[in-house]
Amino acid sequence: SVIRQMITTIPEEDWREVEIIGWLYQFYVSEKKDEVFAGLKKNKKIAKENIPAATQLFTPKWIVQYMVENSVGRLWQESHPESKAAESWRYYLEPVEQEPEVQAKLDALRNPNLKPEDITVMDPACGSGHILVYAFDVLYQLYEERGYLSREIPALILKNNLFGLEIDDRAAQLASFALVMKARGKSPDLLNRSIIPNIISIQESEGLKDSFFYTGLDAPTKKVVDNLIKMYADAKNFGSILTPEIENLSLVKDALDDSRQKSNLGKHDDGITRLETLIKQTELLTKKYDVVITNPPYMGGRGMNGPLSQHLKKHYPDSKADLFAVFLERTIGMAKPNGATATINQHSWMFLSSYEKLRTRIIDTQTIQSLLHLGPRAFDEIGGEVVQSVTFVLRNQHLENYKSVFHRLIDGDNSAAKELMFLSGQHRYIQKVDNFTSIPGSPISYWASETVQEVFQHGTPLGEMGQPRQGLATSDN
Repeated sequence: SVIRQMITTIPEEDWREVEIIGWLYQFYVSEKKDEVFAGLKKNKKIAKENIPAATQLFTPKWIVQYMVENSVGRLWQESHPESKAAESWRYYLEPVEQEPEVQAKLDALRNPNLKPEDITVMDPACGSGHILVYAFDVLYQLYEERGYLSREIPALILKNNLFGLEIDDRAAQLASFALVMKARGKSPDLLNRSIIPNIISIQESEGLKDSFFYTGLDAPTKKVVDNLIKMYADAKNFGSILTPEIENLSLVKDALDDSRQKSNLGKHDDGITRLETLIKQTELLTKKYDVVITNPPYMGGRGMNGPLSQHLKKHYPDSKADLFAVFLERTIGMAKPNGATATINQHSWMFLSSYEKLRTRIIDTQTIQSLLHLGPRAFDEIGGEVVQSVTFVLRNQHLENYKSVFHRLIDGDNSAAKELMFLSGQHRYIQKVDNFTSIPGSPISYWASETVQEVFQHGTPLGEMGQPRQGLATSDN
């Protein structure tokens, strides 16, 4: 009802400008962000209620388009090479010609029967919905190409294709609002169909045992609810990195259905509504998706509160140094076999020894389809050298000897300059990622020539010939 009331006051020509919602919301929380960062300078950890303000960062539109077009779009084009959809995608990278044995494997992975409603897209840190909104545009195009009725397409997309998770209640509301606005712009009668976007603000379970509904459950069902309560006791601290394994969830669903049929209790018991949310978020967290796209939160160990730090050490030992790396590991786990993961994060995972195990696992289990090394100044609103970024698309399948595309855009002075460098094809490299393992630490050294790689493969390390030492030094001069 709130969404309906807001939409009726918005002129039709403004419906398409939904990305401004995220841009405005970022500045809405900027004061809280400044407060949190000031606390960090005093060694104050980031409490879970402050994580959204500290980590939300609006993704430049062209990077969103690159990620969506080369994940959702690439999936479609591989399955339907005859499609003309890619002709309108400005940031889509045509596949590189592969060696015959690699191409044969790619052909075997194609799904010529793929339909638009089959494609599931998840953003596990969806913020105010910027990525999902553009994914809507691309999916709408695919439905149109296949001859679906225009007025039916928006409802199909909201029901079948787009999914989002978030820990910030207000941001999740805005993401739902943005998607409904986008859909209503294509189908004016959408609001009369009571279709709700599949976007969940992850909730906690505190106080659920006090609900009237809980006290009336039988022992087996109560045990399942107890597991839900335990899993989500601190859910706002962990968000989408939670990996619930809840057995017999159907017992709780049946109990909820039975309660609704027997009485009007559901209208008065907050416990029922909250339990339905916990079930829905469990389903979204355990489901596998064709495409997982996100701009994850960035937070190093220095800012993490105690429970979050301990959780990462236990469940994400290879990526625990920063939340962006944890989300990289998590999003890969959310993708179907041969599905795609698209993200923008910090480039440190490509090089630092602290991410070597994570990096090696990605090389061994994934295929880097394309990667844009953005470097500094990709986010104009934070400026300077604060964040060194990279955006890329992975295939959740290892293809040996696959030729990946890399663009080195680190010299661009701002986001727009990097965009132009990308579009012009400057500093483009074609590399087989498997070759990176020949260099100690397996850095993503896409610019290294074949000669350099051969030196590491066949040369003799200096350490085997002698023990380098510093000689005389004048010290403090």
